[in-house]
Amino acid sequence: MGRALWSLADVEPSEAEKRHARQVQRLLYALVAILIVVPVVIFILRLP
Repeated sequence: MGRALWSLADVEPSEAEKRHARQVQRLLYALVAILIVVPVVIFILRLP
């Protein structure tokens, strides 16, 4: 059983999988940037 799991770990991702992973990573980076920038902008705009 351990050998079967190890052989699956050696499989390289296809180009489509790599492209999809990069898209998901960019989406997550954009989401993190929005979650950081929006509160800062709101804070600055609300200063008297």
